[in-house]
Amino acid sequence: MNYYQSWLNQNTKTGQIVCGDASMHLRTPFQTVFVLCDGIGSGIYANIAAITCANRLIELAKSEISFRSACQMVAASMHIARTEVAPFSAFTAVQLMNDGRFSIFVYETPSPVMEREGICLVLEPEYFPAGMERLGECYGTLNADDRLLVFSDGASQAGMGTHYVLGIGSEGLAYYWQQQLALNLSEDQVLQNLAAKTKSLTDDKYVDDTTFLLVQNREAKLLNVLTGPPEIRSQDRNYVASFMAKEGKKVICGSTTADIVSRELNLKIDLVESSLGFASPPEYKMEGFELVSEGAVLLNQAANLLDEPPDVWGEQTSVERFCKLLLEADVITFLVGNAINEAHASPLFKQVGVKPRKTIIAMLKEKLESLGKLVIEEGY
Repeated sequence: MNYYQSWLNQNTKTGQIVCGDASMHLRTPFQTVFVLCDGIGSGIYANIAAITCANRLIELAKSEISFRSACQMVAASMHIARTEVAPFSAFTAVQLMNDGRFSIFVYETPSPVMEREGICLVLEPEYFPAGMERLGECYGTLNADDRLLVFSDGASQAGMGTHYVLGIGSEGLAYYWQQQLALNLSEDQVLQNLAAKTKSLTDDKYVDDTTFLLVQNREAKLLNVLTGPPEIRSQDRNYVASFMAKEGKKVICGSTTADIVSRELNLKIDLVESSLGFASPPEYKMEGFELVSEGAVLLNQAANLLDEPPDVWGEQTSVERFCKLLLEADVITFLVGNAINEAHASPLFKQVGVKPRKTIIAMLKEKLESLGKLVIEEGY
C-alpha cells in the first residue's frame, strides 16, 4: 500500500506576525489530498483567505463530486475578487490515488516539480476554463520513492527584479533542489536550504510569505488492532480470519478478544507475570503477535500517553510499546467487535475515567489523524 509522507516549511513575510499561506491535507482509504493556499496580500486578511480556501477544497474533496470539478468551482468563485472587495486565494491542490496516479491543480500558483531517480523536472500544467478564471492541471504517476515539490509564489518570485527578471521560478528551484540531492540531506534540511536560497535572493528577508510542501511516495507501515468480541458470536471465525488476512503488524487489545483468537487459531496464550503491576494492564504472550494485552485500560492509557512526548516515557510497559507501534505506523486499522461489555457501564469504570471502547477509539482516531496517520475502523 502506498503512503504519501509530507514535509512542510513555512516562512512568514518579514515584518508580519501571521503567515498568509495555509496548508491542509486529507487521508482516506482511497485518496490523499494536499492543498497549499496563498491568500492575497499578507497578514491576517491573507491568512483568513488562505485558510477559508483550504477548508473549502478539503470539504469538497470529501464530497461525491470529482476533485477536478471541486477545484474548478473554487477557482471560478475567486473571480468576484477581480472587481469587488472579497477574499482571494491562489492554490495548488494535489490529489494522489492509492495506485500512485496523481493530479495537481494550480490556480495562480507556480508549476510544481517532481523528482525521480535524482532528476528534478518541472511539471507543465495544461490550462482549461474555470468559469471566468483559468485552472491548470498536471497529471502522472508517482512511483515508489518519487517526490513532488509544490510552493507558493513567494518562493518562485524570489529575486524578481534583482537576480532574475521574473524571479527564480520553478526551473531555478528545480535546479537548486537537484544540487541538494548529491548532499544526501534529510527532507527537512532540503526544504530549509530551499527557503534559505530564496531568502538570500531578497536581501536576506522574505518579501512575501514563502511555503514549500514536499510529498514522497513510499511503502506504508501497517498496524492492525483487534479489540472486543464481535456482536454475534457466530462471527468469531470470520472476525479472526479478517484480522489474520491483513498485512502488517498485529496487536490484540482485550482478554476476551485474545481468548477468541487463541481458540480459533488453536494457539497457546500465557500471562506475562512481570506485566502485573499498579499502573499497566496485564499482558499476555501468544505467538505471532506484536502485543497482546487487556483492552479498555490499554486503549485509555494509550490515549493519555499520546499527549506526552515520547522522550519523557519511562519503562517499556505494554502501554508505551503500544504507543510506539502507533507512532511508527502510517496506516492503522482498528477491527472493533461491537459486543456490549456490561462491565464498561459500571460506575467503577466511570470513577477511574475508563471510557468505553467506541468512545476511546474515536479519541485515538482523532489524535492519530492529527499526526498524519490514516486510521480505518471496521466494525463486527
